[in-house]
Amino acid sequence: MQNMTVSTIQSKIISLPNRPPAMLAQDVAEIYETETRRVNEAVSRNPERFPEDFCFQATAIEIELIRSQSATKIYGGEQIRPWLFTHYGCNQLSAVLSSPVAVDRSVQIMRAFTAVEQAALSGSPLRDVLGDELYSKFFGHAPSHSQAGPAINAMTEQIIQMVVPAVVSQVMQQVTGRMQTLDGQLAEMETGKLLYPLETSHVVAFVKDSCSLDVQGWTAKRVLFLQYTRWCEGHGEVPYDYSNFLKALYQTGLPLRKAEKRSRRGGIIIKIVRGIEVAATEAKLAGALATTLGMDKRS
Repeated sequence: MQNMTVSTIQSKIISLPNRPPAMLAQDVAEIYETETRRVNEAVSRNPERFPEDFCFQATAIEIELIRSQSATKIYGGEQIRPWLFTHYGCNQLSAVLSSPVAVDRSVQIMRAFTAVEQAALSGSPLRDVLGDELYSKFFGHAPSHSQAGPAINAMTEQIIQMVVPAVVSQVMQQVTGRMQTLDGQLAEMETGKLLYPLETSHVVAFVKDSCSLDVQGWTAKRVLFLQYTRWCEGHGEVPYDYSNFLKALYQTGLPLRKAEKRSRRGGIIIKIVRGIEVAATEAKLAGALATTLGMDKRS
């Protein structure tokens, strides 16, 4: 029987993404001093003794990863997919092969797998994240592969119990604050205040060019909007729609106020803006519209 140290066996253990540590069938055969064919036959003839967590066949991508990790030459691809054995599978193989070498080497294989698992746990950033106290509480002295899952579950549950109440409280505070903000915005909308300020510079320019401010004066809103759109066309400005024009006009800070006026013909209620009149150059159009509405130009 050839001499086989734990470190030699450990060097043959391969780590693949989303797979437990495992060894190639040909490496297991070498350790057990038998043929790879016999190892593969043990699996094919005893499938019930080798479930998925005991052994698995490498995919084409995994074969390339194995070639990058292992010094052992392997041959595989679409047609030939090598078997890999976890520590459960290696232990089962020793029982199926029933040779003195296999029984003796199975103990060394278990030690090699344990060393790999301990190195993975101690080398991970988990201890740095949890701290020595929590890490020791959940993992003790580097658990085996079978113990790590329950330990992580227990740790996760306790972390959730510690963290979730604080997170829920913080979220509720944010929700409450957002609801209060929305309430304030709705109140502003109900009182006619602007929720989002509009650009007013061109509206101010329109008032300076085409209107005059008069505390006693007034202009129908539609007339004012008509003059505004004509002014925008002549000055290359993109006009607001009727609603946003009025909002922007009130937002300018000019001494204007909303009002209503009843026409002399038919008693129609006309919405007006007090404190502003169209300039003399625009008076004819405004006067014609006011006449059509049955109203005097001035109050």
